[in-house]
Amino acid sequence: MRHALLLSLAALAIVGCPEEGPRLAAFAASVTATSTTWVVESDGAIARAELYIAETGVPGATCDGTTRYPTECGTWREVHTGFVRAGASAMFGGDRLELPLTHVDAPNDQVDNATTLFKVNDATQAAWLTVAVRIYDADGDLADCAVYGHQATYFQSLCGVVRAGTPW
Repeated sequence: MRHALLLSLAALAIVGCPEEGPRLAAFAASVTATSTTWVVESDGAIARAELYIAETGVPGATCDGTTRYPTECGTWREVHTGFVRAGASAMFGGDRLELPLTHVDAPNDQVDNATTLFKVNDATQAAWLTVAVRIYDADGDLADCAVYGHQATYFQSLCGVVRAGTPW
């Protein structure tokens, strides 16, 4: 079964972003049983996009100095920068970038830009996730960004803008 959700941001106020450059118009996760494809759409030209995903709501995780994965407090985090151009955004007139990631089960199998431990079609796991997306203009400058999910303050320092809802 395939799940897809397109979260339109066109009507939301954008706070703390530059006045010029492309704006993040839509951010979505298209999920199958074996993969997740992240989609970014804008109202202008995008040079590149970055996706940050963290498991911030794991029940029972404590910050006692032990490490379950490579980060403190039992929180797994991934950074993906391998978005590829997938044409123009039919809805917003800018670019559409996609990043397909294959699901894996073991931390040692996770490779940024290729695989992910996060299966956002799993309702329990999706409830634990926080994501941030950043887009850059043709000059390589940060043009827009947003944070969604369980604990928006986790990535808020990346851009300062927290959007309601989730992209999955």
